[in-house]
Amino acid sequence: MNYFFIFGNHPDISLVELTSKLQSEQYSFSLIQYVRNIGVFTLEKELPHSFIHSLGGIVKYGVCFEKQFSRSTLSIGITEYLKTLLQEGVRLTFGLSVYVKNIALHRAGIEIKKTLKEDGHSIRFVAPPRNEYILSSVTVQKNNLLDATNAELNVFELNGQLVIGKTVFVQAFEEYSYRDWQRPQKDMTTGLLPPKVAQIMINCAGLSPLTQPRIHDPFCGFGTIIQEALCMGYSQVSGSDVSKERIQDSKKNIEWLFKEHITPQREVYLFQSNATQLNNHIASATLDAIIAEPYLGPPNKNGQSPQNALIHELSILYKKSFEVFYPLLKKNGVVVFLLPVWQTSSGPFFMPVLQDIIQIGFSHQTIPPRYSSLLLSKTKRDTLVYMRAGQGVARELCVFIKR
Repeated sequence: MNYFFIFGNHPDISLVELTSKLQSEQYSFSLIQYVRNIGVFTLEKELPHSFIHSLGGIVKYGVCFEKQFSRSTLSIGITEYLKTLLQEGVRLTFGLSVYVKNIALHRAGIEIKKTLKEDGHSIRFVAPPRNEYILSSVTVQKNNLLDATNAELNVFELNGQLVIGKTVFVQAFEEYSYRDWQRPQKDMTTGLLPPKVAQIMINCAGLSPLTQPRIHDPFCGFGTIIQEALCMGYSQVSGSDVSKERIQDSKKNIEWLFKEHITPQREVYLFQSNATQLNNHIASATLDAIIAEPYLGPPNKNGQSPQNALIHELSILYKKSFEVFYPLLKKNGVVVFLLPVWQTSSGPFFMPVLQDIIQIGFSHQTIPPRYSSLLLSKTKRDTLVYMRAGQGVARELCVFIKR
């Protein structure tokens, strides 16, 4: 069966996340096509909704119809499919999203609606805003287009022909927002790791909750990575931070998570510690993964290059931390780490620590070799960068494996 996936604002990161999770969950799959923000895969078995709920970089996914169409037969194909959904006395609501140029989406939708209404059916067409061609996840959800008797149909190109895919799932935007903004402890002045990014990092570790791996966040802050790992079904999660106040914040946020019944209650080990002293709290070769956004330095609002003193401070922190991480990890243990990237007037400035980390005994494997040629946004360091508009310090996604 062919599935399509609509990726978010960082499609290359989303592709790496998705393929990593498919592999860790032992799905047999092949990538048929990856163009712009759409990936089409062949999967041997159906995906459960729980699988998609834990993918931070996927906006929509759905099933591709086997039959392909030309531009002249596309409307006929959509109409014929919608007829199979019609029920006596029930209004059919359908929406269209088009990922192909030069298709008059609004006109096509109106003509399809007119054809179906002529047969005596009650039809409602949900269109994107004028001059736009894609329905947002919010629009799909709010208009009940995922109901069995309704549909959002997506049109995209595959091997020179047009393909129709029916949306099965859209990103749970309200749940992300609730976990992000309603938790009791947060500080917008320091910036917070978005839950979606935390999920992406966890998935890029290539683990499965079914094997009950042990995950630790040594810079846990407000507990976002711990929170999302728990929501994804991981049961052995711990965190630490150099700040006693942040540990208390994490505890309160995780207690809130359990109180709100967002995830089943589990024991979470939280303690105060500098990341460079984790060996005083965690035994050797007991961790499957370390996943963290460390201290990235102060905000960079003026587009200036970081001061040498800051680079020196962060370099020491990161290198010493990885020296401590190494013996704590099991063989082939994983570190998913975000490094700061300063957006300066002369271009991005990257932390010069990759080679130091490799020399400690790690291999750098952020990008799977089989997809490297497809990722147009990869850096010269074979990493990927997550950045929001107006952000002075971006995040460089790095994955390291203990050799």
